[in-house]
Amino acid sequence: MLPIPVPTEPWRFAGGRVWLDDIVAKGQDDTLQYLEGCASSPIDDSRKVNDKTEAYRKYARRLWDTFCKTVLSKAGPGVTADPEAIAVDLCHNRASAEDKFRAFLRHYVKTSVQLRPSLGPEEYEWVRDVDSAITVTEFWKALVREFDCGFLQTKRRQEPEKASLYSLKFCDTSQGAGSVWKVSKWIREDLAEELGLSRGQMFRKQEVTGEDVLAILSVLWARPDVVTCQPTERLTSHAMILLASMGAFRLGALSRIQYHQVELAIVADPVNKSTRLVGTVTIVHNKVDKNALKRSQDDRISFSVAFAPCPIVCVLSLIVAKAIKDDAFDVGFESLDALLSRPTLGGLAYLPIRWKNDILETPIFELPYHRLWEIWRSCTWALGCRDPPRPYAMRVGGAGRLDGVLTPAVRNFVVDNSSEVFEKSYLPNHFRGQLATFAFGALAGDYEPLFRQLCNAFLKVDANAPMTVTPEEKATFEQRHDLRTISARLADDGEGEPPGWRDELHSRASYIRKSLAKQLKVQKRTLYFENMDRQRALGTRCAPFPTKRQTPAIQDESYPTCVQPH
Repeated sequence: MLPIPVPTEPWRFAGGRVWLDDIVAKGQDDTLQYLEGCASSPIDDSRKVNDKTEAYRKYARRLWDTFCKTVLSKAGPGVTADPEAIAVDLCHNRASAEDKFRAFLRHYVKTSVQLRPSLGPEEYEWVRDVDSAITVTEFWKALVREFDCGFLQTKRRQEPEKASLYSLKFCDTSQGAGSVWKVSKWIREDLAEELGLSRGQMFRKQEVTGEDVLAILSVLWARPDVVTCQPTERLTSHAMILLASMGAFRLGALSRIQYHQVELAIVADPVNKSTRLVGTVTIVHNKVDKNALKRSQDDRISFSVAFAPCPIVCVLSLIVAKAIKDDAFDVGFESLDALLSRPTLGGLAYLPIRWKNDILETPIFELPYHRLWEIWRSCTWALGCRDPPRPYAMRVGGAGRLDGVLTPAVRNFVVDNSSEVFEKSYLPNHFRGQLATFAFGALAGDYEPLFRQLCNAFLKVDANAPMTVTPEEKATFEQRHDLRTISARLADDGEGEPPGWRDELHSRASYIRKSLAKQLKVQKRTLYFENMDRQRALGTRCAPFPTKRQTPAIQDESYPTCVQPH
């Protein structure tokens, strides 16, 4: 809005478009000034992407520039090593450019290795980071789009009449044409074959059932000796697991739920006229173009929750507990009893319970995805999983439970994807039905309860499987040459060392110990399952493996316990 003074008699212009000389003059000046600035800030002809995608594209471009400088520059006088000139040749579909990018991508795979601590006597081993042709294809796509959105866009602005000559479009379909498509085809056919890259997804797509959710939530609270986290992290991970399982929401949409996305209210029950506390949660979907004009409201979904008879599946209890701890209520409720007994409807059917104004933008539930992954993994270890599912399996299981109960249109609205995506990505490998019964009816028998149980991701668990590293095993780590060297350096006075050198050494030692402990636990569990499976198959009586057990600790001093009032 332009800083224009209000007319002497504003009522004469109320409700109509004001066209005064001052407005016209000031508007002209502002518009002409804006027009002058347009030349220095032209419109991008490419869509904006999120920071993570942008950083990955820049990373791909840095590797390409380094490759041209350190490798191609030594290929001989007749070989062009200019990174941008080669990309322009790719625009023109020149075979020489294709060859250089093929060499670069092959070099990228072969040099993507890390030196990691190992349990063997050599103490370290090289581990290849890139094992999938899908990873290479995504890297290639990032590089192509960085070219097109970067210096090629500048060339298109400088020579608009030749814009088509400075354009690259990524293509990875089964049929296509052009240099970019040919390199994509070479990745999945030839490079994958030469370097032994996997052409498929490197995980098993499975679902987490309702029984699995109950199991993982129980162990989340019952095994604090294994699932180590702060009280707030424990409660938040509980809420995220419940919400992800209920609505098949993406964990990225649940990682930061603010208070303004949650509304509590006292509502008159239409059945018996009693009052009920109800919560309404709004989930804002991620993976949405933030710059798109929203001509619909399918980027968010609201749903209501009430107290559940079983506390472990009660989302409302978690909301109230966190709100009381944060002192988030506008009028101040120090307990659940106060929240349920103090408000009066006064003849109304709905009374919103307001939050404090200064807390509306504060997260009620916040947990980074990597931290939830760590807690999830600890829970699966405590359960004794052989092949722990990913947290993504909650979305697969939740979408499967909604399918059939809801119409496809409503299911897609809740899950935030299309029917095509659901059919491609949200059907687990293991089919739930009884194919033999479908084919032969009663002749094949009815094993519906048995087959339903086989869908549980945590069916193949053994709670006696080792999940910790003993003090004796940890002591053997300290006898390694690398840790002894670090300890010796830490014992020095540090003369001549750069600032922060002690913190860096402590960090390296911590990484080595954690890496070794993780490898040892995996090794012990693998041997345990192999040996115990064989003994049980032979009918041998198996002695129980000693594990530390603790009584369930559902209640935590930091949070009130909320239960369904009678």
